[in-house]
Amino acid sequence: MDKKDERTRLQEEVLPELQRLIEEERGLTTKYAELEMDQREHKLVIEELEKIDPERKAFRMVGGVLIESLVKNVLPSLQSNETMLLKTMQTLAKRGEDVNKEIEEFQKKHNIRIKKPGEELEAPSQAGEGTGDKEKAQKAGSGG
Repeated sequence: MDKKDERTRLQEEVLPELQRLIEEERGLTTKYAELEMDQREHKLVIEELEKIDPERKAFRMVGGVLIESLVKNVLPSLQSNETMLLKTMQTLAKRGEDVNKEIEEFQKKHNIRIKKPGEELEAPSQAGEGTGDKEKAQKAGSGG
C-alpha cells in the first residue's frame, strides 16, 4: 500500500508540476524564436534603410495601418524597436535558463528521468551493474 500511495502522490502532485515547468520552458523557447525572427527582420530593414537617402519616402506598418513617412523619421523608431527586442530576448533567455535549472532540480529531487525517443530505460539497480560489466568485458576482449 505504501508504494501505491507514493505512486498516486507522484501522479497527482509531482507530475503536473513538472509538466507545468516543461510547458513554461516550451512557451519561453517559442516566444524567443518569434522575437528573434522579428529582430532579424528589423536588422535587415535597418541595414537597407541606412543605405538610402534620409529624405526618401518610407512606408511603415503600425498596428495594421500603413503609414507614409521619411526614412530619417522611420529609422530611429526601427532602431529603438530592435533594441527593445534584444532586451526582451535577453530577459526571456535568462528566464528560460532559470526554468531549465528548476526542471533539473525538480527531477533530481523527485528522482525523475524523462525518456527520450528511442531510449530504453533500465531499472536503477541494473544501470550501474550490467553496463559496466559489458564494457569491461569488451575492453578485455579487445586487448585495451
